[in-house]
Amino acid sequence: MAEKRSFLSRFVKKAAQNFYVTVVSPNNRNGFYGNVSELSDAQLISNFETVPDMFLITDYLASKIANIPIKTVRKNGKDNPGSELNRLIENPNSYQSWNELIKLFFAYYEPLGNAYFYGIKPDGIDQVTKLYCLPVEKTQIVLLQDKTLPAWMNEVAGYQVTIGGKIYNLSSEMVFHERYISLRYDNGGWVYGISKYIPGDKINRELKAIHDAKTSIIEQRGALGFITNESENPDPEQSKQVKEKLKSSTGYGVLGDQDKFIVTTEKLRWQQMALGVAELQLIENAKYSFAKLCQLNGFDPVIFSTEGSTFANKQEAVKELILKVIKPKVDNFYKNLSIFLGSGYNGDQIVPDWSKVEELQDDRKLLTDLLTRQIETSIITPYKAAKTLYGDEADENPAPDFYFRKTSLVPTETEIPEAPDPNAIPGPLPDPNIVNADMIQQMIDENNGN
Repeated sequence: MAEKRSFLSRFVKKAAQNFYVTVVSPNNRNGFYGNVSELSDAQLISNFETVPDMFLITDYLASKIANIPIKTVRKNGKDNPGSELNRLIENPNSYQSWNELIKLFFAYYEPLGNAYFYGIKPDGIDQVTKLYCLPVEKTQIVLLQDKTLPAWMNEVAGYQVTIGGKIYNLSSEMVFHERYISLRYDNGGWVYGISKYIPGDKINRELKAIHDAKTSIIEQRGALGFITNESENPDPEQSKQVKEKLKSSTGYGVLGDQDKFIVTTEKLRWQQMALGVAELQLIENAKYSFAKLCQLNGFDPVIFSTEGSTFANKQEAVKELILKVIKPKVDNFYKNLSIFLGSGYNGDQIVPDWSKVEELQDDRKLLTDLLTRQIETSIITPYKAAKTLYGDEADENPAPDFYFRKTSLVPTETEIPEAPDPNAIPGPLPDPNIVNADMIQQMIDENNGN
């Protein structure tokens, strides 16, 4: 009897009978029917190299991320400074440090929307001992089936890297791929992320035009200003003597150009020419376009401002950048990277150590003071406060999980004895010569209470 197959398996077999492998190119992700005007990775890299504003933002973000301290922890979140992962961190490959590797990864990721690590495992060892950053513009994703099939009927079979005219086929299990979101659901577009600078390409073109226009204006604008004479009684004879002195062997300047100097004792003043309307408009357009690029990246352009802002404003903008943009991105990156590496390292993880990031320490102190007040006013328990500050690390040495009063830190569940009645008739005084166990225990309790 013939084997009974599901509708899905029969449909896949009919749609892709040979299950042939197709390669999705980053330079033409829409196939033959794509939009030819869409930016390729090579064009985005060209923008990164030629638009100063785009380079400035990318370099700033990549440097910030690369310099965030990291540490290794076990599955339960407990620090594990002896993890074998530290050997990979100390020597990720033969020509880069960890910081350089991470910076290169995000230098690709930020402008292109995709970045790749290639992990090398020696024969017989289930550990990635070397990490390399693949050139994004030369890396193509290989799909198991026809790329015209929808995403739910497809899977990544591997990667192809073309260097020096030679194609290298890489296993999908050995490649770590981070990407921005993509809304393309056909022609293999779902396997790549979209660059955030594709919707910002018009801004990049405007910035290029602005820089070209500035260069052209400087070359053709003519005089930048003029010299005015404020002297009332010029002295030609004295000017001649000064010029002769400059021409002497002990004089000043380049000997071949001494005759070209204009020497005068008159009082002169330089008058700067005002900028024209076209020049002022270019400056305003450049500020607007740069601000838009910063907004595409999710932070305030005041970080790069050279005028009209204070140090406090810039400091707050950097904190917002780290908290709202960099921290979520870095946490997610190291979480995914740890999953990629984890099978060979007993589940050990690489995590960012935010307690060593200087910009966040003031906020941490404010949070600590707030939590302390909440504990003292019985709003939260010490355990919940520790969880807020330290996350899962608080479970290593858990704090009490009940509420406290401020005065003596007595748990609220403890019964407080009633105050004595001032009108009550006092009983007989205890014999000072009689000491028993109850009295000793009472003295101990009172001492602990004080």
